[in-house]
Amino acid sequence: MRSNLALRCGAVGLAGLAFAGATLAATTSTPFGPLYATVNNPCATFNVPVPNSTATAIAYGEAVPLTLTGHTVAVTDAGSLKFLISARGEGVGAVSGVRYHFNTRLQVKANTSGPVLDPNFQFSESFKLTARLVGQGSAATVSTLAQGAQDNATFQFAVRVRYANGQASGLLDAVNTQFTLACQASPWSNQMAAPREGSRTPVGRGFGDPWNKYAWSMQDFKGGMLVGTKNATFDIARISTYGDSGNNSPAALCYRDPSNLTPDIYRGLACAELFEAPAEIGTPATTDTRFAEIWRLDHSRKTWSRVRDDTASQGFRIMATHGNKLFVGSDLGAFVSGVDLKSGSAGQWNFPGSRLLVSSDGVNFTAVPCDSSVNGPCNAVTGSASVSPDVNTSFRALASYGGKLYLGTFNATGGELWSYDAAQSSPWTRVFKFSPANANPFPFNGYHPAVTELAVFNNRLYIGLGGTGHDYLRVYDGNSVSAVPGLPTLPSPTNIGTLKLFASARGQLYIGSVDLSRGFTLQTLDTAGNIATVTASGFGDPSLGENPNAYAWSMAEVNGRTFVGTFNTGFFDRLPRGAGELWYSDDSVNWQQMALPLDFGFWNYGLRTMVVANKQLFVGTASAIIAPDLIAQPVPLAPGAEVWTIGVNAATAGGR
Repeated sequence: MRSNLALRCGAVGLAGLAFAGATLAATTSTPFGPLYATVNNPCATFNVPVPNSTATAIAYGEAVPLTLTGHTVAVTDAGSLKFLISARGEGVGAVSGVRYHFNTRLQVKANTSGPVLDPNFQFSESFKLTARLVGQGSAATVSTLAQGAQDNATFQFAVRVRYANGQASGLLDAVNTQFTLACQASPWSNQMAAPREGSRTPVGRGFGDPWNKYAWSMQDFKGGMLVGTKNATFDIARISTYGDSGNNSPAALCYRDPSNLTPDIYRGLACAELFEAPAEIGTPATTDTRFAEIWRLDHSRKTWSRVRDDTASQGFRIMATHGNKLFVGSDLGAFVSGVDLKSGSAGQWNFPGSRLLVSSDGVNFTAVPCDSSVNGPCNAVTGSASVSPDVNTSFRALASYGGKLYLGTFNATGGELWSYDAAQSSPWTRVFKFSPANANPFPFNGYHPAVTELAVFNNRLYIGLGGTGHDYLRVYDGNSVSAVPGLPTLPSPTNIGTLKLFASARGQLYIGSVDLSRGFTLQTLDTAGNIATVTASGFGDPSLGENPNAYAWSMAEVNGRTFVGTFNTGFFDRLPRGAGELWYSDDSVNWQQMALPLDFGFWNYGLRTMVVANKQLFVGTASAIIAPDLIAQPVPLAPGAEVWTIGVNAATAGGR
């Protein structure tokens, strides 16, 4: 494909630019563009209406008018000449309305032995840039589904750079260039295509069960990747059609029940879960509540095996290694409402207490004693919910620190921090309880119902809290829990605390919040105590009506590049591609969205877990809890968690 490009250029000076690890005293940046070109994109797939029908068909290829902008930077260093070329482009598909974009950057040394500091020295050369043309999808309409993400179009073009005047302030300009575009294989692999052990059949979404909605926890251990699931056994469509679908439906009555202490933001889901048993809706027994599982992907055999089929818990939320063992924390009750999955109701607590499992081989698991007999955090309660029982309804965070295992809980009367030391006769100690500041704990009025995250950073244990926007992070030094000096107040009243802590090899602690309205805030804390804000709107712009990235949900680091996986509230209008997003940065300041694979699942509304292992980045998804019930009403939009991988070299090569 070839195209003539319109061009206009200008110049602007920059100072102190970091180039290839060096700080430069002076540079010159010359913008180029806008450049206009139309490419035919044979990699694109999208849905188009079928004439005289309400159906749609998949079409391939379309023209994409692109507008390119960029800049070039010239640097003279000890007589050598270097260039930094950055370019970006964007356009809308002529047929699909899909939004396409690319970003690319090239750092090169000029191939010259000439006297670059001589005032009469001149240089001209073309450099080829490579990018991935990404299709991010368009909104669905009555007659068409929206486009899924495209990441397999390799886009190449050349920029000619001219240098003259023998100085770093000399003029550079870009000239007309040509484009090539080729379809390449996606660098991503869907691990749900790997077979179950002893079978040739792919294990499939949700590990064969569409109600395994979340890859809720993930940990590399003893030659395999362990994945703990969250099993959600309800959907809004079925709840609303059971009985009176209006204000007197069971779910609506549960929501308004004054004895239901579940926070407003979770209450609808918690109530829906209560009324999903077959005795309530008259569906076959096969749709009864299922429970959480732990699956293991053998790195050598490349097969999955189910190593734990639980009999009580709704999910395994957390995993961590400590003392060469794997510890797994579970939620035994319905969501956060503290009600038994099989027989509870909104006004009655019947909660056996959360549980901690341990394994030495990643295959066999046993329960860690943690009930009242050892003064541990597994405090079962049965009785009236109106008394606001002091019970740890879920285990939220695990971390190994100072020779002990630390555990964070969700509790209606204040989240708790516990320590565990198996070598002691009394292994459990409650380190701290974040008690409420008033008698009415919900919503989050000045207290912290959950220790949401734990991370070791700068030889201390940092504690992420759910709750108010001015107090969402504490620190523990092995002796006492204290506030973090200089912690900014989160910028929106809808922020409800910390959801992610991640210690980077760059000497930074990332602090990610949850905000369903504005989008999450992501901050960094360095070893000197300085705090910087990366984004206060989930990498988006709410003023433009963008669906917010509400959660900074998962993080990992690959070859110095930091990745953030999000939960996005726009999963309803971004079908068929799920709306969870993947972002990365090489310097913790500049961030870019990375393309997800074209067949990334319909309902993957979040990237829940990320782990680097076996020379790959593993990404576990969260599939929308309220997806259709495939068991009772089969539809083509299959829910269920997925696990995807991308090689560490592909994840970092060329910035794409």
